[in-house]
Amino acid sequence: MSSVLPEPTEYPQVVAPGSRFGELTYTSFDDGSGSGGGWQVKSTAGELSDRERSALTAWISTRFDLEPPLPRFPTPADIDGRPARLMYAAAEGGAAYWHTVDAGLDGSGRPGNVFAHVVLDRELDASTSSLRPVELWKWSGWLTPYGARAVLESSLEGARSPVPDGPVTRARVLEFLDDPAVFRVGLFQVLLDAVAGAMAGGPSVVLTVSDADTAVMWIGAVSYFMSPGSARRFAWSTHDKAHSVAEGVRRGLHLIAVPVSDRDGLKTDPSYVVIDEYEEPSLGLLGSEPHVTKDGLTTVAVTPWSMLAQSILIDAGTAEQVLTQQDDLAHEVGDIGLSPMWPLAMAVASTEEVSDGHQEAIKVILEDSPTHVHDTPRLLEQVREIYGSAAPGRAAEAWRLLMQLDVRNAYASMAAVHYVERALEDEDWLFGPTVPPVVPPQLVPRVSDEVRVAIDTAVKGLLESARRPDIDERGSEELLFRALRVADLAMLTMASSPVTAEVQDMLSEVLERARLDVLFDDVFGDAFVARVGELSGSTLGNVVRPVVEAAPNMASGDFGRRLSGPVLRWLFPREASGPEVAGTGNVESMLFAEYVHSVLVSDNGTVEDREQVLPYAKLAVRHLLQADQRTDADVHAELVELTRAASLTVTEILVLFDEFGDRVPPGVAADSLLRCEYDSDLVDLINYLGAQHDSVLRVQSSVCGADCVAVAAASIRGIREWSVIDQTALEELVHNHAEVLIPECSLLNEESVPVDLAVNVCVLIVAAQSMGVPWAADAGESSPLRFESLFETHVFDIVPAVTELVAGGALDIDWVVAQAILISLAHTSAQTDDSTFIGVLGTNPHGQPHGPLWLDDVAESLVQSGRYAGPRTTSDIRDAIWPDVRNMSAARGEETIRGYEPVAAQWLREFGIGSTERQNTWIH
Repeated sequence: MSSVLPEPTEYPQVVAPGSRFGELTYTSFDDGSGSGGGWQVKSTAGELSDRERSALTAWISTRFDLEPPLPRFPTPADIDGRPARLMYAAAEGGAAYWHTVDAGLDGSGRPGNVFAHVVLDRELDASTSSLRPVELWKWSGWLTPYGARAVLESSLEGARSPVPDGPVTRARVLEFLDDPAVFRVGLFQVLLDAVAGAMAGGPSVVLTVSDADTAVMWIGAVSYFMSPGSARRFAWSTHDKAHSVAEGVRRGLHLIAVPVSDRDGLKTDPSYVVIDEYEEPSLGLLGSEPHVTKDGLTTVAVTPWSMLAQSILIDAGTAEQVLTQQDDLAHEVGDIGLSPMWPLAMAVASTEEVSDGHQEAIKVILEDSPTHVHDTPRLLEQVREIYGSAAPGRAAEAWRLLMQLDVRNAYASMAAVHYVERALEDEDWLFGPTVPPVVPPQLVPRVSDEVRVAIDTAVKGLLESARRPDIDERGSEELLFRALRVADLAMLTMASSPVTAEVQDMLSEVLERARLDVLFDDVFGDAFVARVGELSGSTLGNVVRPVVEAAPNMASGDFGRRLSGPVLRWLFPREASGPEVAGTGNVESMLFAEYVHSVLVSDNGTVEDREQVLPYAKLAVRHLLQADQRTDADVHAELVELTRAASLTVTEILVLFDEFGDRVPPGVAADSLLRCEYDSDLVDLINYLGAQHDSVLRVQSSVCGADCVAVAAASIRGIREWSVIDQTALEELVHNHAEVLIPECSLLNEESVPVDLAVNVCVLIVAAQSMGVPWAADAGESSPLRFESLFETHVFDIVPAVTELVAGGALDIDWVVAQAILISLAHTSAQTDDSTFIGVLGTNPHGQPHGPLWLDDVAESLVQSGRYAGPRTTSDIRDAIWPDVRNMSAARGEETIRGYEPVAAQWLREFGIGSTERQNTWIH
């Protein structure tokens, strides 16, 4: 695909004298210095940088294939008349000309040398330059040496500014087009439209021609029907073989001339269209049928350019006059970044003799006028007159025109004003079933007196209707609909007008008097806002939301249930759901809190919606707590959900408890108690929730589970001394709290579990296993959190805690010893069957028992501290293991009873229990 040459980035630009052009020559030569010959840069001028030099040489072709080739022994006339190739295209830092000729034999006597002379133009945006690149065809400044000696002696002597002195002029091009012997205007129309498509980013154009001189005339014809500045953005080549076309397209050439003899070598390729200079095309119609070549293989969309050209080619004199005016207009406005068609359209529009092209000229002027025409009063006035006479009469037509305009178009603001005026007059457009489109912000019109009057009249009419005492519910809803549509158009149009506040106040009164009941209606509200359509942020923020916020329904309804999700999303479109509407001092804070509540609690939003309102979850929490009318049980669940989304700190939760008391459910602290490290604030939170213990347990069947989780976490994390826990307290911790908390802990990552919570939970799992609680047998085995791994990490804190529970009688010492013996026995068994006994946390991490056992550490600690009160003999141990043996299979149980005694005896000896060998033993 082709690409338009780069447009200037500034207007105008001052050009330093002598810096515009750079040159180099490239050929195969040997200067005799011993450095070697071959293809290389011969000379340079104009201070080319290394980067420019590299870019320019990269596009030089070292093969010359123009016909007819020179004879073996050419005469001076043959040499002077050699064919040449000229290419003009975008290059590093601007655009460049690549001029190549046959240079005969090189220094080694080999034929086929080529001499390339390249000129870089660094200032495409030289708005005062009248140079069209094609005018440098056969320029006297091109170096064209022939033969090794001439090549060696050739040299660039300094920077120059090319001055056209070749055969391509506007007069000669017009003679070529108006040649009575060959009708070329039809083909020229097709060629212009094809080039228009190429310069707009469409397919390049391949023109098959009889010779390079004819190719230059066609290139010149296209060039003279645009301004010099546009012509310097038009890339072309006077000669390429069929096999080189793809490379030319890649380089961004818009028009590539190919010898007609090579036509059969051209492939069908969507990146270019092929037109033959002898083609007799079927001409199309603008906005309808395209041009079609005789063979039907090529179609070209019709543009106004071809129609403009046709209108002025009635005779050479008229064409000369209009094209001269075209260049003068371009120079006057500043020939930078213009549409190729616009200067010609302006010239045609002001020439009565070519009235056949006026409609097409007006279309181009409306769509392509540059912004900087505002700096040229004479042309701006002409533009305004044309627009005024051709402006659409209906809103739909005005909108279509507005959407066709580039934001840089001189008419963009004018067209936006016109659209607003037509929209206010066109009730079918403004109040119809199709939502009227919103004017893009960059096209917001400059407010004219006519627009102010039109908006003022429309708003005052609505206000008069709203003040009527006999308006009924149906009339009120229709009035609200119309007021919202008008408000959107008015607020956007008058965004920067000093009278905006007055219009805003009138619109607010209309909305208040129209009554907003329909927005709060669960049945009809959603359909109503869908009918109104999307409103601009300015309308919603300045008019609609403040009125809704102050509506009586907001004072009487339940927070979180006043407005439906669709209505709230209509009030707060995603781009408006940010800090500008969430400030605590903002009158919209309650309404915005409703929206946040809707998204986070009622699930009335997308993932993107949730992410956008998360920073404002605290706002919704406070409004929900302040909503005294909300006494239902659901409010607890909503508060828990909101506080979880808000990621409140422990300090913030304590403030809520202090300020709102029992309106804050304990569940709001659940996440913090599961994740926050132990500190003084957490102690205060634990103590506060400890006071809620009995009430939560009493009504746990009717409150949300988060309350129980919070109280359970507080109770478990509140354990600081295990020695004070008796059997009753331990059973309560296991049955009322651990059972609730373990599933929640299972969802955590090991790294995020606070140390004290990890230790206490593992201790309670062991206690639960000692009590035979079913859930404790495989606690967390299928969850993300593996309690075995957690136990191993914190075993040195867990063992002392279990030891204190056993020493105090809260945890059965017989069970501890029994598990130690059974696991030791499993180590010695030939066939371990782990399913025959309950596993113990910390002893079976990967499906296999291992040792040494932490249970032994507990026993040893008790023995050493003189607090061991467990089994003393093998018979005592048999009684201790019996409850587990009864749950085994008959074979396994029999094997255990036969094999336990040696293991038990060994265990007792290791700890000196029941032995008289140890002196001063505490056992008597």
